[in-house]
Parts: sequence; C-alpha cells; structure tokens
Amino acid sequence: MKSFKSYLHIFLVVTTFSISYAQNNNSFKPEEITEKQITTLDKDLILDDFQKLELKEFILEKTTYLKIAMDAGIDNQEIRFLIENNNREIDFKLKEVLSSEQFDKYLKLKRENAINSDQKKKKKRETSK
Repeated sequence: MKSFKSYLHIFLVVTTFSISYAQNNNSFKPEEITEKQITTLDKDLILDDFQKLELKEFILEKTTYLKIAMDAGIDNQEIRFLIENNNREIDFKLKEVLSSEQFDKYLKLKRENAINSDQKKKKKRETSK
C-alpha cells in the first residue's frame, strides 16, 4: 500500500515537476512522461489493454499540449493554470476509463497523498523558521 501511495504521488506531481524542470533545460518529453504515468497506474491499478490504450492516448495529448505551451513561452502562472486544468481533465478521463473500484482506490490514495503532502510542507516551513 505504501508503494502505491508513493507511485500515485509521483503520478500526480510528475507533470508539474517535469514541466518546471523542462522550463529550465528544454528536456520535457511528453512520450516519456506518458509512459511513466501509464506504467505507474498499471502497476498499482492493474489496467487492462483497453484502459492502457485510452489513457496513454489521452495523457500523451495533454502532455504534448503542455509542451507546446511551454515552447511558446507562456508565463509560469499560466503554465500552472494549464497544469491544474490538465490534472482535472485526467481525473475525469480516469473516472470514465477505470472501473468504479479502481477509481475509488485512486481517489482515496490521491486524498491521502494530498494530506501527507500538506503536512510535509507545513513541517518544512516550521523547521525553516
């Protein structure tokens, strides 16, 4: 279970960190990010071939769009907005493609991860004072 939480966290933030990193060195490759996300989801949610194909195409489309926006020189605030919208759209697609059990598991772990992430940020702020 802990492994799943770790991978889910990676899935949820890989786009954000990858894009931030890529903005500094132009190494953002949508195909690689998509493959990592699909691999993570498959490992923990056990996707069937249809689910892999549907999600791979969708996530690749979204990450490619973000790459184009970054290459166009859109400012960081707008990129952040695009990432947030991208994450919402991926959640909607996951709901459509995953079984109800898979999606419930995904949401539960996503919430737990958000809580844990907030706690880590709060603790880091307190220790840096």
